This record gives sequence, structure tokens and C-alpha cells, in this order.
Amino acid sequence: MLSRPLAGCLARAAAPRLLQRQPPALVWARSVAATDSFRYESRDEERLVKTTLHELGSQGEDMKLSLKVYNFQELSRTSLGDVVLSRDTRYQTLKQELRSSVDELSPAQLVAAMVSSARLRIQDKSFWWDFARGVERHTVKTKSGSPGLHFSQMALVLHALGKSGVKIKDRFYYRTLKLMLHCPSIWTEYDMAWILGAMRRRRLRPVNEETKEHQLWAQVQSNISANLTQKCHLFSPQGIAIILYEFARIDLFPGKVVWKAVKRIRQYLPSLSDRALVATAVTLAKYDWPEKRLLKRLSAEIREPHRFVRMHPDMLVVVLHSYAKLLVRDVPFLQAVTGLLSRSCDQLSPRSCSMAAYSLGRLGVRGGVWQPLAARIR
Repeated sequence: MLSRPLAGCLARAAAPRLLQRQPPALVWARSVAATDSFRYESRDEERLVKTTLHELGSQGEDMKLSLKVYNFQELSRTSLGDVVLSRDTRYQTLKQELRSSVDELSPAQLVAAMVSSARLRIQDKSFWWDFARGVERHTVKTKSGSPGLHFSQMALVLHALGKSGVKIKDRFYYRTLKLMLHCPSIWTEYDMAWILGAMRRRRLRPVNEETKEHQLWAQVQSNISANLTQKCHLFSPQGIAIILYEFARIDLFPGKVVWKAVKRIRQYLPSLSDRALVATAVTLAKYDWPEKRLLKRLSAEIREPHRFVRMHPDMLVVVLHSYAKLLVRDVPFLQAVTGLLSRSCDQLSPRSCSMAAYSLGRLGVRGGVWQPLAARIR
């Protein structure tokens, strides 16, 4: 029989061996390590992503489909894209469940899922086709013949498809736009802007008069131009600016309504968003129309302190490029932009650097802005 001191020594010697035989304690930590590697913009965004993915992982089997769509929307409102979120298996499972349950989604849930997919920059073509077929089942393939989606929802679907950059077949655009042409008078200004943007990104241009698809593209554009002419006084300046921008991008002139539209934009210029201001400058440059009163007020509005500190340098470079194409030398605007570029050249992309150098050279600008710009280009 062993004495107590000898038994205690044997127990202490055997303790490390018992600990080594236990299963590793890091198995659970490895399953959630994917979210720890994400780069978040804020603590709130990190908490939102981790909470949403935790709910999907713990309640995924019992969660209602509407709540899954809601969580998908919440993830799309973050700065993380599909490529980053796909590292987590819970997000991949959510995408697969939504894709397999397209037939069970309501029209509103279907539109919300497609808009969220565009925000997440999903590039899977088969994924988009499944949702496009779901939209067709609610619009052009209904038993009653009446669509289950409003025209604004259809236009939003087209906008989401165009924003995603995924090229699905033209027949989806043809069927959807043909249905929307039954009553083009109820299109809103944002519907028309979304339609023009989707057609521009998908390159749906009427160039052949003999094909029915190109005839339909021409009818859509003519109806949008007619609506803009008839309801310009009712449309918001924001919507008018985006519509004119889309027309300018596809090299189409909507008619004499341009003068009326530009006058309305000039009157309500402070109410426009930053993107609408940039779009207005690009529109004038595209039409080669140096409307001096609008350009003067535009530069003054951009130089407002609350707006100037908010705009990204790339946006200011686009406005500067538009002024250079029109050969309009606005000295206060040039001083403000060159001062910002000399301090923030490291934030510019290579394309923006080239545009800035071209614009400054065309306007004959000299000074200290060239040295940091040249260093950035090198």
C-alpha cells in the first residue's frame, strides 16, 4: 500500500498526461474565425454582421423565409461584398436557401432580394437567372394576365440587374419592358431613370429598325422623352438631373425640354444630392453646352463647406473634367479643387489622376498641385 506523499506525487505526474488526452478547446473558435478576418468600417457594422450570421447559424432551420430575406437585406447594407461574406458558410447557406425558395417568395420579397443582391455585388449568373424567372412568373406568366408587381418594382428589378453588371439574356428585358409599355403614362421620374440606366448598362440601343427588340427599345426611349416633356414641371429636380444624365450617356438628345429642365434644376440646385450635381456637370459636358449661369451656381454650390468636405476627390475630378471639356475656367472652383488635390492625391485612383492631369492641363492651371500629382502617377 502506497503512502500518502508517494500517491500525491504520482497523481501530479499523471495530471499533464490526462490534460493532453482531452479534446482541443479551439474547435468551436475555428468555426467563427471567418467573421474575425473581415474588415469592418465601424463597430456597429461588426456587431450587425456577427449578430445576423449568428442568428442564421443558430435558427436557420426554424427561421421563416421572410426573416431570411430581411437578414439578407441587413447584410447588403454593410460595406462588405459577396466575395468577403462568402468566406462564412452561414452566408453561403442563406444564399442557397433563398435561391431554392424563389417560387415561395412574394413579389415584394423577390424585389428586395434582387436589390440586396445588387448591393452585395453578386456575380453568379445562374443565381440572377433564377430570380429573373421568379419575376417573370409574377409578371408575364400569370394565369390572370395581370402582373403581380407594380411598374416601379419592375423598373427597380431592371435597375438592380444593370447595377450588378451580370448580363442575362435580352428576352427578359424585352418581355418586361413590353409589359411596362402598356401604360407608360404612370411611370415616375425614378422609374424612367432606372429604365434608361438598365438599358445603358446592358447596351440595349435601337440601331436596327427591322428587329422587334430594337423597335421596342426605341419606343421606350421615345415614351420617356414624351413623359419628360409633358411632366417636367411635376418631376423633382433630382429625378430630372438623373434622366438627363442617362440620356447624355447614351448620346441621345430628348428635345427642347432640355432648356426647361435645366432651368428647373438651376432654381432648386441646393436640393440636389452630391451625385446629382456631378451628373448635371457631366450632362452639360456631354451635350457640349456651356450654360454659364448653371455652371457658376454649380461651382458655388460645390464649394459650400458642408458639401465640399463631404464629396470624395474622385467626384470633384469628374466635375473638373466636365469644366475642362467645356473650356470653362472658374477660378474659385479651380483654387478649391487644386488645394484639395494637392493634399489628397493619395486617395485618387490611377484613372482619376489621369483625368485630373488632363483637365488641369487643358485649363492651363499651374502651381504646386503638379508635384504631388506626378508623384502619385509614378
